[in-house]
Formats: sequence, structure tokens, C-alpha cells
Amino acid sequence: MLYRVLSNRKLQVAIWRDSERKRLVVAFRGTEQVRWKDLRTDLMLVPAGLNPERIGGDFRQEVQVHSGFLSAYDSVRTRILSLIKLAVAYIDDGVKPLNKWHIYVTGHSLGGALATLLALELSSSQLAKEGAVSVSMYNFGSPRVGNKKFAEVYNEKVKDSWRVVNHRDIIPTVPRLMGYCHVAQPIYLAPGDLKIAMVVGISWISSFSPSHLSYKED
Repeated sequence: MLYRVLSNRKLQVAIWRDSERKRLVVAFRGTEQVRWKDLRTDLMLVPAGLNPERIGGDFRQEVQVHSGFLSAYDSVRTRILSLIKLAVAYIDDGVKPLNKWHIYVTGHSLGGALATLLALELSSSQLAKEGAVSVSMYNFGSPRVGNKKFAEVYNEKVKDSWRVVNHRDIIPTVPRLMGYCHVAQPIYLAPGDLKIAMVVGISWISSFSPSHLSYKED
């Protein structure tokens, strides 16, 4: 069932909850290219430091991320984390949770970058440390999110992570400068690769753009 939809001037995100199977899906909307504010967020290329407290460490090399993505994520971060705790009935009292929930985080384009940030924070949180949640991340056409150290920390903490990339899509190749790196694991789709998309359990269909917004067989 649809649990909650959050929306502000920066982005939209929806949360679905399956109470019976203890599953939660958090989905971030992708870039709407007809809306200038999304393009402005995408173009804020200067990296910003990610607070070590969010990801549980004191790193010698600074963990940096795209400042536009971080700004958009922070606009809903507190509310999303609060809703997730409420949805899984998590109480921070030191008592081992009765149930373990599986959280799937997903998004396309800008939404894929935000899904990456949330997946890392959730996997670093007390919810994960206490066994209240496990996290999987699937995104589509995501740009690079952070620097090499960010990718290293992410790959260490988020074990079930998949980036679906259309072979003609230019967005996953940016930003090209300032040390930005991709996180693991890529799945590249070429013409005729619909079966691969089915293996990861997702069919993405859109007619807005043949390269960046369409993940379907040619």
C-alpha cells in the first residue's frame, strides 16, 4: 500500500509499505527537464563535505558529494528518516527489534542520486546496526554522486546496490570533473537486453526521451 508521499519545491518522494512481508519502498522522482529548478540542482557541481556523523566514521580523507544533490536530499532527509522509523515501528530504546524490515530505495536520474545518499545513510544508521532493517538500492540513469572516498565508503556499507544504465544515456557519465566516481554495481543495458532488466526485477517504460528516460528493449 502507498504509505506516504512527500513533496516540496526541490523534489518528490513516495513511500510504500507492505506490512505483511515487512517491506518498504522509498522512491525518488527523477529530473523533470521542463522544470528549471531540477536543472539548477543538477548543475550545482561544486562538491560539499558529507557530515561523518551521518555515516558513522571519522575519515582522514573527506567524504564529498555533489552539493546540489545533497541540498535536495537534505530538504526531505529528516522527514523521510522519521517516516521510515514510524513505518517499521522502530523505537530507539536499546531493545532488539521484534521484526526485520527490508527497505528498497530507488530513483531515476536525480532521484537515483538521492536514492544513493539515502541508501548509504540507512545502511550506516542504528536501524541497520540493531538489525531493524536491511537495505537494497536500485537506481536508473544515475549521475555520479560523490568523490572516490564516498564511493569506497558506500561500497563497503551498501552491499546490495545496483545501477541500471542505458547504453545511450549520457547522464551516468557526469559529472566528469572534480573527482566524482560511481558506486557499485553497474548493469549496462544494450539493445536486446530486456531479459537482463527482468532479472533484476524491474521494467522501466517511458516515452519522454529515448535515451535517458526509457529503459526498455529497442
